[in-house]
Amino acid sequence: MSVSPLAFYVLLFALALAPSIFFSRWLSAQDWERKDKIAAWDPFIKVMAIAGAVIIGLASFERFLDQHRQELAKEMLDRAELRNGTYNKAIKAGAAIAIAPDLGGSDIASAVTTFWQLYWGELAQFEGAQVEGAMVQFGRELQVWQRTGQKPERMDTLSLQLAKACRAEMETYQKQIDSLKNQYARFLGSS
Repeated sequence: MSVSPLAFYVLLFALALAPSIFFSRWLSAQDWERKDKIAAWDPFIKVMAIAGAVIIGLASFERFLDQHRQELAKEMLDRAELRNGTYNKAIKAGAAIAIAPDLGGSDIASAVTTFWQLYWGELAQFEGAQVEGAMVQFGRELQVWQRTGQKPERMDTLSLQLAKACRAEMETYQKQIDSLKNQYARFLGSS
């Protein structure tokens, strides 16, 4: 069960007042002179000031941890968006190459360049085993096509396998993102 920060601090304040009330009642029941009763408050107030400082320190530390968790949650979501964008680029590049009759033309050359950039760089930081395998198979056939000028018959199938692998990993990651969003909902606001 999670307690809201406001409720926690109201409870903490009430608990901090309780010793003062008990001490004042105890003190009023004593047969001391007025100056002795006033002097008895001095150590009590000092102890309560220390307790207050500790409470303020704990509240500040909690706020620091909340900010850190919020930053981490936002970084995870930003990374997820970047990963999904990269996977979508791979799917689009693979599909564009697979449906092309030849490798001539600026659109196909751009798709080939994008594929190789993803293959050798950007995608490597995200890809799992499925996407890696699909990229390698597609890349080998693309190299054959670039070397021979003949389109391999498997390009369509390999493009579909690449898209399927990317979507499977994106779906797995999306479940993780949804879990993170639920776990860190209070840090992420209404997103």
